[in-house]
Amino acid sequence: MSIRKFFCKVPPAVEQNEEKKEQESIIVFEAAGKKQKPINRKRKQESEACSKTEVKRRKWSNIYVKYGFFLPVEEEMKAYPSAQCILCPAVYANPCLVPSKLLSHLKKQHSEHQFKPEAFFESKVAEYKKQIAAFESRMHISDEYTLASFEMARVLLLHKLPFTVLETSILACLKIAARLLHGGRAAIEKIEKIPLSDTTVSRRCQAMADDVEFQLISKLKNSPSFSLQIDETTDISSEAQLIAFCKFADVENMKMCEHYLFCKPVGINTTAEAIFSTVDDYFKSHEIDWANCKSVTTDGAASMVGKFKGVVQKILEVSPQCKAIHCMLHREALVAKKFEKCGTKKDKNKKDKMKKENNVFENLLKDVVHVVNGIRGRPKAHRMFEQLCVGMEASSVGLLYHTEIRWLSRGRVLGRVYELRKELYAYFVAKNDKEWSRLFSDYSWLLKLSYMADIFDKLNKVNLSLQGYSTFYSAVRK
Repeated sequence: MSIRKFFCKVPPAVEQNEEKKEQESIIVFEAAGKKQKPINRKRKQESEACSKTEVKRRKWSNIYVKYGFFLPVEEEMKAYPSAQCILCPAVYANPCLVPSKLLSHLKKQHSEHQFKPEAFFESKVAEYKKQIAAFESRMHISDEYTLASFEMARVLLLHKLPFTVLETSILACLKIAARLLHGGRAAIEKIEKIPLSDTTVSRRCQAMADDVEFQLISKLKNSPSFSLQIDETTDISSEAQLIAFCKFADVENMKMCEHYLFCKPVGINTTAEAIFSTVDDYFKSHEIDWANCKSVTTDGAASMVGKFKGVVQKILEVSPQCKAIHCMLHREALVAKKFEKCGTKKDKNKKDKMKKENNVFENLLKDVVHVVNGIRGRPKAHRMFEQLCVGMEASSVGLLYHTEIRWLSRGRVLGRVYELRKELYAYFVAKNDKEWSRLFSDYSWLLKLSYMADIFDKLNKVNLSLQGYSTFYSAVRK
């Protein structure tokens, strides 16, 4: 028999059903080898009732001020706001705005003020709001000063100057101009209101960069198709960087748009997988569809154009309609490198000796580099040669270093040496250097030098003509 019948009257049918359910549950638990736990029906009912009840929300009331609480400015527009203590930073959430809790906080945390009248707390609230208003008035900057800050940061970016220049140099110059030309102290005070600290300028530059990127990505996503140019290089800090350019149809302005897309570090290994992951992560973060990429231009590096694991192959997997293009500038650079060895001869007169290769133009370039390094590498010799050029009224003063990695260096060095051939001959004669003075008086050697200078000058002009905005010359890989 159920225990409940001793405390309340239960209908017989209900009582029999409850006993039957209890017996069935006992049989199930015994079959499973477990002991049945007593059911606490009261706790279960209380938990169900608590789950159904909602948290009570309260509106702001001015009676809370006498307990030392006020309504913050940021909470004024809310229907059910929180409250903050005027004597400490404590903030009470909306469900806790109960007078007993607020009074308990005042007694425990600020017992010395628990018997103060309501006017005392009202004066504290008024004083606090007055301080906030004064602080905001000082920190408030009009749109004109903010616009001036942005415009000056833009000029800083265009000239690639450090962020500290505006505050340390430009601001001082503006104050001098304001004092002398625009009425003295009043104009200086206006100049001082322009925010030009290095951190502010940095934020301005970042904001402009983010805005430009947002506009570019929006136009790129609206375009039905686009082409991509990617190249991997190493900067002066030996960090591998991947730079990407894009060309697409600007639907809004009805014109073709070509723009720099991103420059990202690749990492330690500049493999095809690392390069493709860098581009793919950027596309995914900005929700750019690979299917719209109709062409990709790269150089001839193995990591780019590899047949099985190259970047181009990975792009073709996600965009089968994409066309792979080998950059013409890179092809021209490869031709210019191989051009030095095009004067190869074979000695056929002497059959008893092995065949020899005489790289005429390569040896000529080595001689030129040796001359340049011999003069530019010694400060005193460099000064003497510059003085000699000035005395002979040469069109140029001084020689140029040859750098293998710079794509215009070879042509410029050869052209400068040929231009100063008379000055170099006079210099080596004065130094009593018979070997090099004889070389610069040799008509055949000078003829080869002029030929090389002219050829590389033409190559440099072609290379420069391929540079610039909306200039695309390329050949499609078949």
